[in-house]
Amino acid sequence: MTSTTYEQRKFERYFYVLNYRNLGRVLIYSMLVNMILFFLISFVYFHEGSPNDYSTNGASNPVQLTAISAPNYSSHALLPDDIPADAEPVTNL
Repeated sequence: MTSTTYEQRKFERYFYVLNYRNLGRVLIYSMLVNMILFFLISFVYFHEGSPNDYSTNGASNPVQLTAISAPNYSSHALLPDDIPADAEPVTNL
């Protein structure tokens, strides 16, 4: 084998080594970015504040609801009446 063919083979092998090293770097950076995104998304998901829930029937103003951990066993309602007792119900014709 002459020195030129030897140098050519040596360069071809080194070319493949460089490609594998570059591919390895890209995979490591990609895994690092994916892990950072995973931790950021999970942090935002698990540290999310409580939602603001509202109740309305469409005709009245929305009433903000408060969360309770058990059913309402008391005798009074948690929300005020939609229609006051002395007012007549409005009918849409």
